[in-house]
Amino acid sequence: MPPDHSGRGVLAGAMTAARKAVVAAPGFSVVVNLLLLTAPLYMMQVYDRALVSGSVETLVALSLLAALLFLVMGILDVARAQIMARVGARLRVALSAENRAAALKAEAKLVQALGMRAAAFARWQDGRNWALAAGLSAADAATA
Repeated sequence: MPPDHSGRGVLAGAMTAARKAVVAAPGFSVVVNLLLLTAPLYMMQVYDRALVSGSVETLVALSLLAALLFLVMGILDVARAQIMARVGARLRVALSAENRAAALKAEAKLVQALGMRAAAFARWQDGRNWALAAGLSAADAATA
């Protein structure tokens, strides 16, 4: 079968490799969103149980439970963010390799059409753009 130059084959292959992570991420999001109810439920329980009964033990137990749930929520949110960052990086690498191959083919056509000087300048511009994009990606990764 001839190779698919539309990019769909590369994207489909990259998405297939990341399918488990892409399927798991919404599960993490659902659990994190449910855990966002911790604060309102905590406040309702404090006002309904701890203040009415005056029980310090109930207040401490509710506070420890809420702190634990907030900790779990934070861990799951960080895990989801890391999973999606890795999926995004893998997709970027897979698609950039396909883009480089297409750019080299376009450059060969440019050399034939315009001559060597124009092609060299276009290649220099592409390299400069690629280096700037790589530098920005590294800066983004460093700040994340």
